[in-house]
Amino acid sequence: MIHTRNILLFLLLFASVEVFAQKIRIAVVNTDSILNLLPEYKNLITVMTDYQIQAQNRAMAIQMDYTKKQQKLDSAKALHADARLLMELKVELDTIQSQYDAFIKLATDSALELQTMKFTPIQQKWHRAVLVACEKNRCNGYIEFDILKGARLDKKFSYVDINKDVLGEMKSPSKSVGKKRVGICNYDSLLKMVQGYKVVNDSLNSYDTLSARAIRRMKSQLDTKKKELDSLGPASSERILRIRNQEIAALEDNILAFEELAEFERDKIETDLMAPLVYSLDLRIAQVCSENRCPVTFDQKDAVKHLNSQEVEFIDLNKAIAEKLKQ
Repeated sequence: MIHTRNILLFLLLFASVEVFAQKIRIAVVNTDSILNLLPEYKNLITVMTDYQIQAQNRAMAIQMDYTKKQQKLDSAKALHADARLLMELKVELDTIQSQYDAFIKLATDSALELQTMKFTPIQQKWHRAVLVACEKNRCNGYIEFDILKGARLDKKFSYVDINKDVLGEMKSPSKSVGKKRVGICNYDSLLKMVQGYKVVNDSLNSYDTLSARAIRRMKSQLDTKKKELDSLGPASSERILRIRNQEIAALEDNILAFEELAEFERDKIETDLMAPLVYSLDLRIAQVCSENRCPVTFDQKDAVKHLNSQEVEFIDLNKAIAEKLKQ
């Protein structure tokens, strides 16, 4: 005869084993793809593109004015103009250069302010949508799709595509029902604790040092060329002056092109080297989320800024994640 008590114990034991064997569900989200489908994000891109075009046109106009003044100064030198006129033209050139520098700073600051104003509401929607989608799909944490590409997936986790739910929530936000638990952490500080971070960071610092050294060398060559141009006497021919200005312009273009290429390559290197570390950290965060019954964890700066404190209960997971990284 089989006793009912034994059957119940067996069922409880079986259920416990199943719970412990259950994989942690981690959400996968492709933020770039989602944003590109939103009308407000498309509007942001249009506004920023228009602003950039206007700023470039204004900068080009100042540069053209500078070029004309430079040509006028070169002609004056070729015609053996008196020192007073040459000094006045040099002062005008310096004034235009100062105007250009001031405009570039103002345009950059204004662009950042405009982008922040337009993008903040989108970020607020995104954070809330990811939270709702993670809770709906019984997930514990999320990971960006780009981080998964080429990664060796940890089989202790199951990966859940929540893009459709995030997009739907952003387009038509649901009403809040009670407070939701949201984990918060200092992501940058925790990333530095991941094994291998120091090696990656040292590699990036070495790249930055070499790039900066190359740029300093090119700028030193540029300064030398400019001093050579300024030292040319009134007897210098217009042809010589034109050649010197062309050399300076070519060096300036080379410096700008090198800086842009160096920045692009650094971003690519950082992405490739950091991706495995980010993946490792995101998995540890998901484990801690699961243990603390949180559907998602955000960087604390973003969470406080973009989530309504009346809708969420923030749970500080920094210590728990740090301990997980030590294991």
